[in-house]
Amino acid sequence: MEIWLNTTDMEAIEKGVKMGFVSGITTNPTMVMKSKMPLED
Repeated sequence: MEIWLNTTDMEAIEKGVKMGFVSGITTNPTMVMKSKMPLED
């Protein structure tokens, strides 16, 4: 089973990767705009 995170939250991504169960990350333009993160990140 693969587990994919659907988030732009870097803290959640880092935590999931450290735990070793994340297969990948997905996101979409709406989530990026709501997060107010620079697009370069």
